[in-house]
Amino acid sequence: MKTVIENKTSKEYFEKYEDLAQAFKVSRLSRLVPLVGYNTLQEAFLQDENLNNIPLRLWDNMDFAVRQVMKDCPLDQFLAVYHKHSNYGEADRKKRIWSLSESVSLLKHVAIYHIIGATPVFEA
Repeated sequence: MKTVIENKTSKEYFEKYEDLAQAFKVSRLSRLVPLVGYNTLQEAFLQDENLNNIPLRLWDNMDFAVRQVMKDCPLDQFLAVYHKHSNYGEADRKKRIWSLSESVSLLKHVAIYHIIGATPVFEA
């Protein structure tokens, strides 16, 4: 019997990073997830559900690679997905705004929900 792993999150946060993961291709992003000091990501997740036990610098180091994957996503598709989940004003909607922390959040999303296979549990 397979153990169900649940992860508490907000619906908005989950949907934003799920839409971005699908737009950028989960299969490509999953190759960028760092794993150091653990046999599996599941082992790391069971010790810390935010994967903060994997050093932040390892996640940060993947930012350039995430941005390379992003380049293969058509700009209109990226902007539609990204701005659907942002609070930017109309003037900023034409910009391709992306931060280091979003690369880390995206890779952690892919690790938790696509590699580990956790089920999101939305907080009220």
